[in-house]
Amino acid sequence: MRLILTSLFSLFSTFLYAFDFTSNCTSGQTLYFNIIDSIGYKVSVTYPGPNIDSAYTNYTKPTGDLVIPDVVSYNNHQYLVTAIESGAFAKCTGLTGKLELPYTITSIGSYAFFHCGNIEVLCFNCEQCTSAFAAFEGCNFDSIFLGNSVTVIPDGIFSNFNGITSIQIPASVQSIGVRAFYNCPNLHHIDFSDSVIRVGDYAFSDCPSLETIGVINTDTISDYAYWGCKYLHSITIGGNVKRIGDYAFFMASSVDTIFCLASTPPVIGENAFYNLPQDCVLIVNCDALDSYQLASGWSCFSNIVADHTFTLEAVANQEDFGYVIGSDDGLCYGEAVSVEAIPFDGYIFQDWSDGETNNPREIKVLSDTIVIAQFVIDSTLGIEEDMCSGELRVVTIGHAISVFPNYPTVIRVFDVVGRCLYISKTKEENCSITVPDSGVYVVVTEGNQIKKTVVGS
Repeated sequence: MRLILTSLFSLFSTFLYAFDFTSNCTSGQTLYFNIIDSIGYKVSVTYPGPNIDSAYTNYTKPTGDLVIPDVVSYNNHQYLVTAIESGAFAKCTGLTGKLELPYTITSIGSYAFFHCGNIEVLCFNCEQCTSAFAAFEGCNFDSIFLGNSVTVIPDGIFSNFNGITSIQIPASVQSIGVRAFYNCPNLHHIDFSDSVIRVGDYAFSDCPSLETIGVINTDTISDYAYWGCKYLHSITIGGNVKRIGDYAFFMASSVDTIFCLASTPPVIGENAFYNLPQDCVLIVNCDALDSYQLASGWSCFSNIVADHTFTLEAVANQEDFGYVIGSDDGLCYGEAVSVEAIPFDGYIFQDWSDGETNNPREIKVLSDTIVIAQFVIDSTLGIEEDMCSGELRVVTIGHAISVFPNYPTVIRVFDVVGRCLYISKTKEENCSITVPDSGVYVVVTEGNQIKKTVVGS
């Protein structure tokens, strides 16, 4: 009889108390905890009643803002809060304002916050939460803030959310789970960094309002990842992408531009770009243009163009001193081009306008570029001998213009719009003037000898 009574008492106690201890949190509510690891001192947040259907029978439901602690004290021990059990706060409609979850949480049970429809803001700080499927089913957050130490966005955690319109995924995130943002009808914008190495199947599928996304740079774009995103306008596929999964952008019918930064065309899965507009432009690195035009799955794009190309213009400081070979256009970013300055008889190459002295030289093109070869009179021939020809000579070195008219004369220097910048007060056999700006200048002597010169930057 004693054994029977003892067993009945034990059963009755279990019925009354489905938790190990209680603790008050900083937001003022009494929370209920179960010890899940007595050696490692870890606990889960639970409900007080005997089951989910009567979770708070005879107990006060929490209301207002809720801040779940990372650590609680019990029996002279500090316990780490690592889990929230299924249904722990189900139908706690009195929760309003902010819900804040600590970095220590690694799992959130299904329907943990089921139909807590009055919570406005979620602050999700869980660093390595790997399980939270349907945890917030029936919630309608206005805003979601992901902490800067979050590394995982669990499977299905934010699926079927009507309230969120944009989400900024911090650089700490490495994995976005299966169906993480599935069927969020009002989500317009998402942005994530190169740190994301995995995006699960259906992660952003059936988000019909999604218009912009960040650079997708995962090794694989998963199956159905952006399926049904019918208002998505542009897609940027990063250089690390090697495969685009089945139906990845299926029915993304508003996409007008795809930027693909991968040098090798990624493998395309079944119907990955089904129903894209026929005039959709595919922009690729210029050195990969031929590869995309021939690659399986990519060759069906009727409008494949190279990314921005650049021009290299190599010129002489004076056309009658020498010439330069190597000017080119249609150059890719980072493409190397060889240029060479070739002087005429009586002149020598001095340097380039950027200070480089090698000739010939190689220039790596990073933007539209102009480089000027600086030619000067070969002094080894002797200026007096040169002057006897009677020809007006003008030498430009940097911003200094030196004039050798070969006979005493008044010398004038004009800029390209005709303003006189210098006039000699007496007849001179030579002079030098420093001009402030790069550009074209004209030297005129008293005898109307005219010479044009170019001053580089």
